Amino acid sequence: MLIGNLIENQFITVGEWNFGSAISLIMACIILVSMYFTRRFDQENRENSKQREVKHA
Repeated sequence: MLIGNLIENQFITVGEWNFGSAISLIMACIILVSMYFTRRFDQENRENSKQREVKHA
């Protein structure tokens, strides 16, 4: 089962608003953390590639 379907079922079918909200909040936090690390590693890769270009030039 996909997480989106699980969240939808918790809200609509089961009526468990607290559990659905908790899952949604956890997923939002996971997405924010992954975006942070992706941006951080992307910036490090850009800096490393610029340093390599300077050495080759």
